[in-house]
Amino acid sequence: MDKKRAMTSPDTTSDNAVAAVTASTASTALATDSLRFVLVDDEVQFIETFAKLLHHQGHVVHVFHSGSAALQFLAKQSHIIDVLVTDFAMPCMDGLSLTQRIRSLGVKALIAVMTAFAQEDDEAKFLQAGADVVLIKPIKVAQFLAKVAERRQLGN
Repeated sequence: MDKKRAMTSPDTTSDNAVAAVTASTASTALATDSLRFVLVDDEVQFIETFAKLLHHQGHVVHVFHSGSAALQFLAKQSHIIDVLVTDFAMPCMDGLSLTQRIRSLGVKALIAVMTAFAQEDDEAKFLQAGADVVLIKPIKVAQFLAKVAERRQLGN
């Protein structure tokens, strides 16, 4: 079953781990306005932790565990999203296909594609498909937010 959730109250099961990572990145994270994120990854534990980290820094986060669920949401709600972060390797619809379909809908949000298995020419494929940023896992939240802020400034 596809899952979508706005992070409004974090799950307390791993709050200590999240708080430790958040504290270590808070001093280096850029002071940005609150952003609205869509995160897409079939690795539940990874994406939930990433969502909590963003939420603890004041961002609004919607989590999806499949490309098709995210695409359905974005087809109706793309105007309220600032940043889409999608994994590349997912069943049914990979991040490259999701990026292409989102761009064909005219979605203007910044798109970041994450991968742990990048090949030499993958970054060029992602950028050609409409991605703005390519991220290699593991992702450091402060570095990610710095890249987002940089790309958003370039877009203005």
